[in-house]
Amino acid sequence: MSTRFAIIALAVAMLPVACVQPGGAPAGFNIPAKAKAMKVSMVRAYAECPGPTGPCALSALTCEVQDYACTPVPLSSYEFGPQGSCFAKAVLKAAVPCSTGGFAGCLEVHLGVKCKDVLDSGGMPASTPGTWKLSVDGRVTVASGGDGIEAVAGDATLVDPPLGEFTLNFLPPSMGKLLLKSKNAFQDSSFAWSPSALPIEGTNIELHSLRIIDPDGNDFAVMGLGAPPQS
Repeated sequence: MSTRFAIIALAVAMLPVACVQPGGAPAGFNIPAKAKAMKVSMVRAYAECPGPTGPCALSALTCEVQDYACTPVPLSSYEFGPQGSCFAKAVLKAAVPCSTGGFAGCLEVHLGVKCKDVLDSGGMPASTPGTWKLSVDGRVTVASGGDGIEAVAGDATLVDPPLGEFTLNFLPPSMGKLLLKSKNAFQDSSFAWSPSALPIEGTNIELHSLRIIDPDGNDFAVMGLGAPPQS
């Protein structure tokens, strides 16, 4: 698998319903020159703090940082070991013709996620059979007139989150390792609708959520940054 990827491209599986701006590109519709590749690290997912307590709850003017803090509560019973890590990678690639057929050309999403040293609740390398999933949610905006997009009257922003969410399954875990590979993410996903193929030119995709879900249905990791404490 290529080392150049684009996680933003993961949100390609959108419903073929759009908000359309007739008569040319809407104000602010702008696409960067280079955004086809990206690599994202993933960190533990923790519960949201309940909010301030004590006198601070009565008046925000009396709040201090510690009033908003709480004891960390991980959402999953699984955890990273000393050498644990997760990285998600993807790339937008042009397919001529589309591998799904029907269009002269379109964009496809090549996606990979790799985790290592993932431990179960007993501190052992995750190997128990169970379905690990990657959940992706986002928004896509496309230019009119390109091959591969259903007929719309002008440039279009497709259906927004959470209707754009889809999931992909990892391979069975093995000795603390998790692996996901897909050469066409939206076709391989759980997306219930038939998404349009995306035009090779004029596609802008936003990533709003990227989550690894454990076999119990809990969020294990989300995209982010981290620096472990020094022993």
